[in-house]
Amino acid sequence: MKLVILGGGFCGAKVAKDLDNYQAIDVTIIDEKTFFEYKPGVLKVISDSGYSDEVLVPYKNFLKKSQILTGKVTKVTPNFVEFEDEKIDYDALLISTGVDYPVFLENKDNVYTPTTVSSSLEINKKLSNADTVLIIGGGLIGTEVAAEIVTKQPEKELKIIHSAERLIERNPKKASDYARDFLEKRGAEIIFDERVTKNEDGNFKTDSKSVVEADLGIWCAGIDWNPYFMEGFESSVFTEKGSILVDKYLRLESYSDVFVGGDITQIDEEKTAQNAKKHAEIITENLKRGRKGKKLLPYRSAERPLVISLGDTNGILVNKSRIFTGIIPGFLKWAVEYWTLSHYDGLLGKLGL
Repeated sequence: MKLVILGGGFCGAKVAKDLDNYQAIDVTIIDEKTFFEYKPGVLKVISDSGYSDEVLVPYKNFLKKSQILTGKVTKVTPNFVEFEDEKIDYDALLISTGVDYPVFLENKDNVYTPTTVSSSLEINKKLSNADTVLIIGGGLIGTEVAAEIVTKQPEKELKIIHSAERLIERNPKKASDYARDFLEKRGAEIIFDERVTKNEDGNFKTDSKSVVEADLGIWCAGIDWNPYFMEGFESSVFTEKGSILVDKYLRLESYSDVFVGGDITQIDEEKTAQNAKKHAEIITENLKRGRKGKKLLPYRSAERPLVISLGDTNGILVNKSRIFTGIIPGFLKWAVEYWTLSHYDGLLGKLGL
C-alpha cells in the first residue's frame, strides 16, 4: 500500500514515524518544511532565540525508510496528489496540513503571529526595540505569550485585549482567575469583552472605540481553515468555515481511503497537539486494520488534561473540573516537551549528544 501524508505536524509526523518500519505500507510525506516543529515550545523562542534549536527535528532524523518530499501541494483529488509538476498516485491519503493563523486586520504593519519558529524569531527581533506590547487574544496562546514576556522581559509595558469576559474562557473559572492574577501581578493590563478591529500606525482600535497604542502587536486571536488544494472534492466534505468533515473513523466523509487528522478536521474539541497525536494513533491503527480487512476503530473525542505554561517555572494543569497551579504544572509542561521530542530525536539527540 502506498500512503501519502500531507503535512508533518503532530498528526502527520507521528503517523509517518509509526509506519516508517511497517513493511506493508510505503510512506511518502510532503511538507513545505524539512523538519518537525514542536509547536507548544515555539512560544519560548519569543524571549529566547536560541531555543529554536530545541524545538526543531529534521524529518530525516526519524524517517529512515519513508520518502520525504519538500514543497507545496497544489492540488489533491480522490486519485492523486499534485506536487510541484508531478502527479503522485496513492492507495491511501492522510490530510494533516493544519490551519492558518491569519491576522484579521487590514493593516498588518508591526503585527505578528507566534505560530512557527520563524515567526517567533521575527517577534523576538521586534520585541527588543519595543517598549509597549499589545497581545490580541487571551486564549491559550495569548496567555502563554503574555507570561513569557512578563516573566522574562518585565520592563516591557504589556497589554492584552480579549474578546471574552475572562482569559482561557473554555477552561474552568479557577484557571482563568489564576492566569489573570499571575499576569496582573507582573504588570500586565487586561481589557476584556472587546475586539481589535483596526490598526492605525500602532494605534489599535476596538469595537468599543477604545484605543491602545503599542510598538508591537502579537496576534493570538482565531484560526482559519484553508484547504485550498482540495478542489478535486465535492463541496459537501467541507463545513461553512472550511474545516473538513470526517466520519467516526477519521476518514473524509464518503471517501474510505482518505483520512484526515489534526486541527483541520471539524471535530469540536480543543485544537491541541495532544488531540492531534490521538488522531494519529487511530489513523495508524485503522490503516493497518483496513489493509487486513479488520474492523476499524472509532475516534472518541474526550476532555483531556491540559497544561498551560506561565513562564518557565509556573503553570496551570486542567483535568476536567480539577485545577492544579504552580511549579508542578510548569514542570509537567517541560517534561511533556522533553519526552515528545525524545520520541522523534532520541534521548541522545535531545541531550545534544
